[in-house]
Amino acid sequence: MIPLMGTTKLASSVLFACCACLACGGNARRDGVSNSDTTSGTAGAAAGNTNGGRGGNDDGSAHGGGAANHGGSATAGQDNASNGTAGSSPIEEYTGPGTTTAPWSGFCVATFTADYAVMDAFKKPLFTARAGEEYLILSFFAEFSASLAYLTPHGPIEFDVDADVGETLPFTSSCSPQFPTYYAVFADVSVFAELGLENKLCDLASGTAAAREPRLAGYSLEANSGTGAIYEIHLNAFSARCGGVDNGYIRVPAITALGSARMIVPFGLILGKP
Repeated sequence: MIPLMGTTKLASSVLFACCACLACGGNARRDGVSNSDTTSGTAGAAAGNTNGGRGGNDDGSAHGGGAANHGGSATAGQDNASNGTAGSSPIEEYTGPGTTTAPWSGFCVATFTADYAVMDAFKKPLFTARAGEEYLILSFFAEFSASLAYLTPHGPIEFDVDADVGETLPFTSSCSPQFPTYYAVFADVSVFAELGLENKLCDLASGTAAAREPRLAGYSLEANSGTGAIYEIHLNAFSARCGGVDNGYIRVPAITALGSARMIVPFGLILGKP
């Protein structure tokens, strides 16, 4: 997809990834790889690798982003990746289906016309999108590539769908690449004023979306425990609902989905109808 700059917090926040994969050990697919655990949209405990995410620019344009495993994910560590736990704390498992749910059916949706094998960054199978299934569209790149969302209860796992030269994408869509971008919340989340999560700014409900404003939208990793992480969030269109501040902090729990333990940030940029 259209790449965003993968930068560390010293420069600016990387804007939009969906999750950090705790056990995949992958590299970024389009943006650069950083070994700093403060790189945006990532977590880097035991594995020590972090990657850039999806997001938007100050000019308000929406972009697909660099992320590992074609799921908007990046590497991080956990104490026991083999059985999906970190120490003695269990990690919730999500087994699918990942298709579009009711709150998002009015936004841009892809309906597959043929089965499509979704691969990770290493060309290993993640899952198969079946003909007739519908997935939320995050972004388009011209007419031959798109980023879609595999939806979990905690947020979207981004995956790419590409067409070879002379071929068309294996889905029909309810919109076009020119449709406007919205900032969306995919799970109920409390936003706090500081890293310690002591003073709540607001609660945002799953299914909430607002037209993206021409300023930063995205997040950066602040702390990672293996079973959960703290992210700083650029609130963008949700600023007015959270006391007028530009940034806040949220806790993201780890879950297992598509064969890997992940931390999925419940914010995303999606395409919507005017």
